[in-house]
Amino acid sequence: MAGAALAAPLVLTGAARATAADAVQYSVTPLRFTVRAGDRSCTVDADLYRPAGVDARHPAPAVLATNGFGGSKSDGSTDAIGKAFASRGYVGLVYSGLGFGKSGCLITLDDPAVDGEAASGLVDFLAGTRAADDGTKADYVTRDGEGDPRVGMIGGSYGGAIQLATAAVDPR
Repeated sequence: MAGAALAAPLVLTGAARATAADAVQYSVTPLRFTVRAGDRSCTVDADLYRPAGVDARHPAPAVLATNGFGGSKSDGSTDAIGKAFASRGYVGLVYSGLGFGKSGCLITLDDPAVDGEAASGLVDFLAGTRAADDGTKADYVTRDGEGDPRVGMIGGSYGGAIQLATAAVDPR
């Protein structure tokens, strides 16, 4: 019985894996955001992964991801998240957490009033209600309501705890 339980996930994983022919092409755009984080403004360094064919008439759901402690948006596991989801048709916004990589401000260990508020500003971008510092807007993310993008969050370690910090300050 234990052998069957262990084999089932392996079979499902293999069946769910996309082939190279199934992969969606995408573009990657480096972006910077100045966000409110507690009592200060911080700069967030991010990459936007946009699948080909996704636009205002053909929107797609989004994934927001950040790094584990000590990493950045460019480390192997974090940028892999953007690539993996974009190749499957999701808009990806992958960013370096505050104090990591080229993002500004100090590390606050996923403080909702700082890191959560900063991430909420990135959700605003995905909602199409704010622009990146260069004026880039995302009017192509599926919305569940006005200002409410269909977005999931993912990350390991520090990048996983940001989900709780964001949920503490953002009702979306």
